[in-house]
Amino acid sequence: MWNNSHVRARRFCKWSHPCVWLCIPVLGVANLAAAQTDSDDWPVRLTFGEESSEHARTLTAENLATFNCTKLRLQISIDSGTLTRGGGHTSARLVDGELIYDEVPVLKPGEKIEWTLHFEQADKNVKTRITARLDYAEKPTPKPTSPPAPAPAPRPKTGCTSYAPPVGRDMSVTELVLPTGNRSTGALLIHKVVPVEVEKGKQFTYQYHVTNLQDCKMQGVELLATDFLNLNLVKSEPSAETAPDGYRWRLGDLDECQTKIINVQATSANVGSASACLSAVYSNKLCALTRVVEPALKLVATATPDHLLCDEADFVLTVSNPGSGFARNVKVTDELPAGLITNDGKRKIEADAGDLGPGQSKQLAFKVKASKIGDYTNQAAARADGGLTAQSNSTTTVFRLPVLQVACSAPEQRYIGRTADFCFDVKNAGNAISTDTVLTASIPVGAEITDVGAKGAKQDKGITWQLGALKPNETQHVCFKAKATTATTMKANGRVAGRCADPVEDPCETRVVGIPGILLEVVDVDDPIEVGSVTTYVITVTNQGTAPDTNIRVAVTIPDEAEYVSATGATVGRAEGQKVTFAPAIKLDAKQKAEWKLNVKAKKPGNVRLAVEMTSDQFTTPIRETEATNLYE
Repeated sequence: MWNNSHVRARRFCKWSHPCVWLCIPVLGVANLAAAQTDSDDWPVRLTFGEESSEHARTLTAENLATFNCTKLRLQISIDSGTLTRGGGHTSARLVDGELIYDEVPVLKPGEKIEWTLHFEQADKNVKTRITARLDYAEKPTPKPTSPPAPAPAPRPKTGCTSYAPPVGRDMSVTELVLPTGNRSTGALLIHKVVPVEVEKGKQFTYQYHVTNLQDCKMQGVELLATDFLNLNLVKSEPSAETAPDGYRWRLGDLDECQTKIINVQATSANVGSASACLSAVYSNKLCALTRVVEPALKLVATATPDHLLCDEADFVLTVSNPGSGFARNVKVTDELPAGLITNDGKRKIEADAGDLGPGQSKQLAFKVKASKIGDYTNQAAARADGGLTAQSNSTTTVFRLPVLQVACSAPEQRYIGRTADFCFDVKNAGNAISTDTVLTASIPVGAEITDVGAKGAKQDKGITWQLGALKPNETQHVCFKAKATTATTMKANGRVAGRCADPVEDPCETRVVGIPGILLEVVDVDDPIEVGSVTTYVITVTNQGTAPDTNIRVAVTIPDEAEYVSATGATVGRAEGQKVTFAPAIKLDAKQKAEWKLNVKAKKPGNVRLAVEMTSDQFTTPIRETEATNLYE
């Protein structure tokens, strides 16, 4: 169960230290979870509401003054258990186990605002104390011409005077108000809640309810039970101390309108009456309150972990004050490791964060770039007045780079009209993915492109392959096909580039040559030939190919039935017996012809064959041809 408590403008109770004796029947005690608050110099009432759920409470602030209260800051702490979240009029954040609520700029006269808090108890059997502290700005100083504002009238007591303990059937309640006997003027209200009757020798429970009727804190409250008559105390909650004449309960401080309950278990040994007398002692002190605070510094560094060398990395330094006082003249320093500089060329970052109040933080964001690939570890520092220092966590940023390679390959030689494959192997030899990788190849002059592959795209001046993302050590292979109709050299140049990768290129070429194609023909002009007559053989060499043929040599073997007469034609012929050799024809271009004529005289009849043989630089194996002629008498 929770008790409501509130705080308003600081006042000091002026009661004396009475000690009143009271003989009362048996009283009892119950568990208590208390809420404490500090007070400040503004008359603001801070009130805990009833439990909205098992682990949730509301907290209300009310301005009881005739002027605005400004810059309200609420902070909640818990001595056992855990605060989980908060909200309501302003949002809250958890800082080192405490709830820090966002500032309320102004609270107008008579205005109320409400917050919520949620928590988890450490143990249901353990007391849980929640402390609320509300800070706000000082009251504005009135203008000299304005008369001083009248002091606010004393706030009448409300909930304190109407307190009544819950009473079950067969229970009786009596009360005493100290020191005046009147609730409206008294300071301490004591109720006794006892059974109407109990059985001899059996254990029973009774209670004391102790309530502070004042509108300020009551300090050093103690109850002393003496003069026990037929009453044996077994145990109590809270526990009692043994006193010379009885038992003492040290209740400590009671907040405004706060009630503390003492549960007592006892027995009566004899039939008749049972009773005990009770005295109460309390004291208030006039104190000047000085807040003792402890500022602190905390520095957290974050950095994007992985980058290409051509990119900039984002660094963020967050300096905060998790303490309870102001950290003054906060400065943040970050000396970057060698190889890193900011985008404006600095290696050392120094920033002034100014003053940080409790729970406040500031961020410093900047970008850095690296001069080479590698891992860079960075740590920053913060300092403030009074010797406050903080080191950030270490961050590691890796800069990587794709490195592209291209190799062009093509056959050394191709004949005219034959297709040549121009191929490119593109490899990423770096340690980062090469994105947007593009390979372009020039089209050989005078060549016809017959195929560019599935990924290729032919354009006016070249061929393009979109290779996309190329992982480290990955290779892609692409080709195009080309042919030429004339003797030439087909040259291609491959160039590859990707994001952040330096472009590279590699050329290759294919020599296109022709090939001679020789047709050897022998024809006799007259056939058959009468013995004694002369016939002419026409020898024709035609280059049907695409390249010249050189040093063409023609040799003729005349059959024995005939004899050499004469020879004419492209080159001079020389006869040695039955064999005629023509001088070499130096060159026969493609599609050209060379012709020789050989005159032969028939000597005797027969069906004979004239044999012709041709060799050249390109045809070292003889090309042979014969012509049949019928010789008769």
